[in-house]
Amino acid sequence: MKPGTVVSYTLKAIIVTFFISAIWRNNWIIAFGCFAGIMFTILLPMVLKLKFNITLPWILDLMITVAFFIHICGDVLYAYDTIPHYDNITHFVSACVVALVVLIAVYILNEYWGGLQVDKYGTAFVVIITTVAMGVVWEFREWSADAIFGMQTQLSLEDTMTDLLVNALGGVFIAIVGIRLLKNGALKAMTKDLGERVDTHIINKKKP
Repeated sequence: MKPGTVVSYTLKAIIVTFFISAIWRNNWIIAFGCFAGIMFTILLPMVLKLKFNITLPWILDLMITVAFFIHICGDVLYAYDTIPHYDNITHFVSACVVALVVLIAVYILNEYWGGLQVDKYGTAFVVIITTVAMGVVWEFREWSADAIFGMQTQLSLEDTMTDLLVNALGGVFIAIVGIRLLKNGALKAMTKDLGERVDTHIINKKKP
């Protein structure tokens, strides 16, 4: 078992522990955040495995888990209030996760589906603009929460623009790494099993 997989399992176990503790203390906001983490890091991979026999690449699984874990810790351990720039860290990691998902999705579609033909630089461009777009959607979500429920998720215009900048940097970082992975063939090796499963069970699934 890869060290990254061990770390991922450990963080998932801690998230479950936080979830149980939050329910015990009737802290439903934290419980909801933990449940979202459990759903995306444990339940969704289980469904993909059972229904399509798809296993996520370990690095993607680890990054998704880390993104949820640090966000949950920000609430449970008050890290958002006590650690400088913690919000920027969570935004950067989350942006990297979104960018990595887009990178893998575009690569698999390019390899196994005839409807998409894009080179490595085109892939990098799609990764960046999609990550930035998702960052904008997230800021709209925060603005809506503030307007409707009276929350204070957007502290200022500077805070919002900093979040968008950090999201863009996350997208650019993964795009640069992605170009290198495409050039040396590492992305192909990393996604080989996932790509074949997606091709068999989703893209070119035979109708009964």
